[in-house]
Amino acid sequence: MTLSTQRFVGIIFILLISIVPVWAGNSIFSFQGLPNQYYGNDIYGFSMGDTGMADSYRLNTGFGNPALISRIKNAVFSTGIMTGDTWYEDKSHPKYTDNSLDFPYFNMAIPIASHKLGFQFQSLSSGVVKDQSTDTLSSIHFTEYNSVDSYLYRVDLMYSYPFKLVDFGVAINYYLGHENRAISQDSGSSPFNTYYSMTKSYSNGGISIGIMKKTDRFSTAFTYTSASKLKGEIIYKTLSSTENQGTSHYNLPNRFGLGMTFNHSDVLRTSYDVHYDMWKAVDNPENTEDSWKVGIGIAYDANQNADKFFRRLPLRGGISWRKLPFQKNNASIDEKGASIGFSLPLKNPENRIDLGFQYLMRGDSNKNAVQESSLMFLFGITGFDIFKQEQRRTAPREIPKVEEIR
Repeated sequence: MTLSTQRFVGIIFILLISIVPVWAGNSIFSFQGLPNQYYGNDIYGFSMGDTGMADSYRLNTGFGNPALISRIKNAVFSTGIMTGDTWYEDKSHPKYTDNSLDFPYFNMAIPIASHKLGFQFQSLSSGVVKDQSTDTLSSIHFTEYNSVDSYLYRVDLMYSYPFKLVDFGVAINYYLGHENRAISQDSGSSPFNTYYSMTKSYSNGGISIGIMKKTDRFSTAFTYTSASKLKGEIIYKTLSSTENQGTSHYNLPNRFGLGMTFNHSDVLRTSYDVHYDMWKAVDNPENTEDSWKVGIGIAYDANQNADKFFRRLPLRGGISWRKLPFQKNNASIDEKGASIGFSLPLKNPENRIDLGFQYLMRGDSNKNAVQESSLMFLFGITGFDIFKQEQRRTAPREIPKVEEIR
């Protein structure tokens, strides 16, 4: 990789880090819980039906399965962004559009002989939404604002080793997040204005394991993430006071995942992922349903020696279906998605730039009274060692003189 390419990717990485305060996934269902869920796939997998936990036939940085780092040969860095618009439909309010920018993950993996070490920071789940309404009380007109922003992040320290029969990986997880709900009223006259907010913070640890078996034509993987009881504090604020109201609690369930990838030929693969979260077994008032997600994806790895650029583009696509862990209007909430993507062919096969689009439909206005649809642009970089620069040979060298033979 040339120095100019390294600098370009380094600038992209710095820009990604600079958007840390706006990691968020917007959803009209955020008042009910955390609707946006990240299952550990990279941008390549996002655009392939959100699959890939068993796809060991490519440079895969979807480290939701910690066993995948056993396949790396060099130091690998990977990150991505998701940005786009979400359209809300509510029977009691006009339709409106919201935009969002999400930074789902940053990870790195380093090989030390047969031992592989990894680090990952991911936006595990989130929910952000704002609402407003106007009303009149005793001839006073006022506007009421209602908002919620909830984030749950996870930091993973991973280790993996390729045994003779299977690849095994384990990760120590640390969760941190918060939930902030706020209500305010603005009447244009300060004596009648009000503001209330309640912020809950959470943190604790956990553990994840991954097992993967690969053959020439078939690869399968199993993942497990342990339940965890998160604790923090509750801060209540008004216009005139701030007080601590005790300890907050948020419980995470046991999570299971099963993935399969079929390597049909040198250019064609299909992947199938299933996730299941046991929310009914934990004590959270809002999480009343066990959650699951299934995804199906297909990838076409084009011939990199083709004469035209477009014939060298690796293409992929997929579909997914998910059931959320809470209800709206006493009815379950379904999420249906479709995605497409491609990778830019680069000179160094260990580096990759992934691009794609993801379309989601969440909820049903007839069943849930509200629904939303979103179109997200996906961008990811994988494999670039931004800390390494091309060696410059500028030191003076002695050039031998040609010997004359008489």
